[in-house]
Amino acid sequence: MANISPAATAADIADVRALMVEYTNWVMPLTAGSDRPPTFEGLDEELASLPGPYAPPLGQLFLARHEGRPAGCVALKPAGPGAGELKRLYVRPSFRGLNLGGQLVAAVVQAARQAGYQRLVLDSHKSMSHAHALYRAAGFRDVEPPPDFPAALRPVVVFMGMTLA
Repeated sequence: MANISPAATAADIADVRALMVEYTNWVMPLTAGSDRPPTFEGLDEELASLPGPYAPPLGQLFLARHEGRPAGCVALKPAGPGAGELKRLYVRPSFRGLNLGGQLVAAVVQAARQAGYQRLVLDSHKSMSHAHALYRAAGFRDVEPPPDFPAALRPVVVFMGMTLA
């Protein structure tokens, strides 16, 4: 049985940190040929200071547990006036196929609405087609990249957003 909840305790945050490390180790080879991608700038500090930018009331860390074991995570953080950003969606390979990713995305969308955001944005590597399908099923649509996003990385990144009503 799966449980999705905010990471509220030190143990929960430690589990999220471990999941985020797994996620970055998994995704870093996808960005080979570039220096540290913008999405990972300051990563070491981010992980050390969790919940950091993901702290309530404008942010949130979610932890998915399956049969009591840490299975996945996702984060929400502020992204400019009226906007939140979905970050670091990850489900451990042994827990994929249980709809934990979809449940984590739904939790972030709900948290973004509760935080009063008018829109939610994200970026993702172009190869993560399963994640893109989850995002589209939740109501995200492709959008233009932010003007300050490095041009060299734009061909390998999918940018998505949704309006929250």
